[in-house]
Amino acid sequence: MAKTPDLRRIDGKELLLVMKTYFDGSWGNDDNGDNWITLAGIAGTDEVWASFDQEWKTMLANRYPVAPYIHMIELLGNDDPFESEAGWDFDKKQCLIQDAIVLLSQVNKEEFRMARCSINESARHRLSLKGIAVVPDPLKECAGGCLTLTAGVYSENVPETHKEPLYVFYDRGERFLSKFKQGWLEKRTRPGKTKNPNNWWDQFADVQDLELPFHSPLQVADMIAWSHTRKLSEKERPFSYLKEWLLKVIPSSTIDIDEKFMRANAHSL
Repeated sequence: MAKTPDLRRIDGKELLLVMKTYFDGSWGNDDNGDNWITLAGIAGTDEVWASFDQEWKTMLANRYPVAPYIHMIELLGNDDPFESEAGWDFDKKQCLIQDAIVLLSQVNKEEFRMARCSINESARHRLSLKGIAVVPDPLKECAGGCLTLTAGVYSENVPETHKEPLYVFYDRGERFLSKFKQGWLEKRTRPGKTKNPNNWWDQFADVQDLELPFHSPLQVADMIAWSHTRKLSEKERPFSYLKEWLLKVIPSSTIDIDEKFMRANAHSL
């Protein structure tokens, strides 16, 4: 019997078999007052997500008060469902985040990866006013960057005969979604027709927006995006450690398009 190829390694390289990728965005200022746009994604195989979702739900429920989900802005805002009147003090919120980190540290690292793309929107605007070529559409650039770091790795390294359909999910209301989904709807092969292996858009089986409270991977994507925005400032604030912790427990790829990068690459943008 022929040996089944190890899809985790091709030519000695470890690969991420991306089947489903979830994205969430964040906006925030650094200590200089510059506004940054960030999109974060978490990608994993069907095998990973099948077990992860139930483990995440168990982790949320294994406390009092029970956590309905994780959404960092709500968690820190002392609003429903995380208000102090319901029993949510800082220690319990911190315990929830720490338990989430522990769970993420136990996921199969060969089939799980986070990606992030951030753009200094203030610098982009300043350079544009000076006539310097800059990223024309930061939302589209972030969406494309994150897909390159996830779906792109899968597309380039997994043999055609072993590729699985790719699914892309965004948090409902995310501004990053509209242009990507519009491009997919316009450029994919129409349903019912034979897909074109040379058409990048045909790799995606579906593109949807989902409600974050009902989908654990979106909650992880929110943590990644929020943690980066939090760390734009060097000021010590609650949960400033989150970005560092996430980087320690989840394999990651990132793109940071700051003013220095835009100036250095103006000729190619």
